[in-house]
Amino acid sequence: MIQLAKNRGIRVIGSASSKNHDQLLLMGAEKAVDDSNSGWKDQIKQWMPEGVDAALAIRRRTGTDSIEVVKNGGKVVVVSGNQVGVARKITVEQMQHQISTKDAVGKLVKEIVEKVAPGNRACLLV
Repeated sequence: MIQLAKNRGIRVIGSASSKNHDQLLLMGAEKAVDDSNSGWKDQIKQWMPEGVDAALAIRRRTGTDSIEVVKNGGKVVVVSGNQVGVARKITVEQMQHQISTKDAVGKLVKEIVEKVAPGNRACLLV
């Protein structure tokens, strides 16, 4: 996902445990945060003070947390299965992802990138 976003000219910040930050950076993320650290949202706001344009919530509980770092008018795409409500002017898209084949994975990845990427310049992958 990071590489696909980077190929579209999108600045990417990724979240993972600290031991995986080097991997995120090698894949092209500009910044890596540890979302198990309580200050991860502040780190994103320092990097992008107005908030990121979009967030892709992959892991459980990250959809709701992502809303806090997406700017007004931004988008959160949730594939983690969590239901996410929002009180600000943010678009939230819920996606189902029961995948059984390699072709289905490729199709889902393309669909996610299309939903997250249009017109965005910075996004968070959590």
